[in-house]
Amino acid sequence: METAGGELKNRLAVPGLAGAAGACIVASLFPAAPDTILKLSALALLLAAAVAAWRGPQGSDAPLEAVLEAEARQRAIIDGAGEAILVIDERATILTFNRAAERMFGYGAEEMIGTSLERLMTEGGRRAHAAYLAANGVTAMVEAARLRSVHKGVRKRGDVFPFELTMTEWQDGGRRLFTGVMRDVTDHERNADALRESEARFVGLFENSAHPLFIFALSGGGEFVLETMNEAAERFAGLSRYAAGGRTPEALAGADARELKRALLECLSTAVAVRGAIRFAGENDPAALPLTFTPMRSASGEIRAVLATGDVTAVA
Repeated sequence: METAGGELKNRLAVPGLAGAAGACIVASLFPAAPDTILKLSALALLLAAAVAAWRGPQGSDAPLEAVLEAEARQRAIIDGAGEAILVIDERATILTFNRAAERMFGYGAEEMIGTSLERLMTEGGRRAHAAYLAANGVTAMVEAARLRSVHKGVRKRGDVFPFELTMTEWQDGGRRLFTGVMRDVTDHERNADALRESEARFVGLFENSAHPLFIFALSGGGEFVLETMNEAAERFAGLSRYAAGGRTPEALAGADARELKRALLECLSTAVAVRGAIRFAGENDPAALPLTFTPMRSASGEIRAVLATGDVTAVA
């Protein structure tokens, strides 16, 4: 019976009763707010730390029924976690594969337990992993994995997806084991790509516009400064964006600084478009430029910048 219990413990690599309450609490948070890798680390640490308490003193003579009951409880905790969890040994062989991991990768636990972690990697990742593991060992591999915030995985159906990973090393009866907690960040990466594309389009439109464009932003002291302007604005105002960047309305507009500040503050406070005419103090000594001041909202909905669009056709 001791042999059966020992084999069961070595095969399962799951947390013990001492950590069950804490692990269950953390796991229950994930479906509601799976926001940060910090939470993943907390769960991984609970999984690792609880094993020692579950194993008990060496040579303990716990009945097989009690061991099986403990195993069932622990598996329920692992399988109920909102994040994908797996445990590997020093050869990167998978020992535990929870239900969230099944949903993430499309494989059943019975397909994955006893196979290599490489099965979940891209083709390039498999080659790099095998070479790195052979040359440096599993500890170095885990440390290298920690240096990257996002990894690439392959589902059973063949599609590649990004996921965040945190790894924790622990000991089980002299064996070195590693718990990995993973979170699919496909939507996050897709949104980030869309944002980058949107920003790139904005930059293209901004730079290629025939109208002078100025962006003013609030500084840390609560005062508006010029953040940037396009080439058309440089030509009209006779100012270099690199030299003028960070300048206050007084430094940009001289006698018209008060009108510029009024328009910027009104646009900021009312959150609607405001009109004004500004003569910039550049080398060209230009005429007053009619400007339309438009509030610019951040991703959080705050207005801390204003786009000023000039109408050169109205300049005599």
